[in-house]
Amino acid sequence: MWLKIFLNMNYPIKIKKAYKLKYSFFLDNSLTFINSFFRSRKKSISKINKFLIKKNIINIKLEDDFTFLSLHIIYKKILKKKKVYPNEILFIKKLYQKFEIFLKLRKKYSKKFIKITNSETNVRTYILLHILVDELNIAPLCKLNCQLKLNDKLYFYKLQNLDYFFLKLLKINITNEIKKIKKLI
Repeated sequence: MWLKIFLNMNYPIKIKKAYKLKYSFFLDNSLTFINSFFRSRKKSISKINKFLIKKNIINIKLEDDFTFLSLHIIYKKILKKKKVYPNEILFIKKLYQKFEIFLKLRKKYSKKFIKITNSETNVRTYILLHILVDELNIAPLCKLNCQLKLNDKLYFYKLQNLDYFFLKLLKINITNEIKKIKKLI
């Protein structure tokens, strides 16, 4: 009985449960789940569009941390098509690995990537990581898996706390994710 209830749930409810279990043993490739996934992502895009249309977006100052600032510097280099050094790619890869294991990132890590603080980094870090994962030399399915998990994490955040630039990036991330999934199907 409970299995039927679990199978008929929509995407956000299933993902919340899977997230709590760190996606262990989670597999659902049913058509209803996939359709629910697309509906939830389109709903996210429409929410973001509503915030983007508002002319008086309040830019809430989020606390910048080391993890975010480091990723932001690398992101700016990529935008300007400057050379990204191997140690920066290694930094992205380490963050990717930390996120894949713990599904969260910390504000600051040591040089050996041991957490220094217990507090979680801000939302903008996850948005940048989503983009920067594409720069890694790993299998495309691993990239997509990480990007799905990142967007699932961002799905439950309050979007009104993001500024205009990061809302636009999040929208781009979600649309790119949908395109990649449609290619697989």
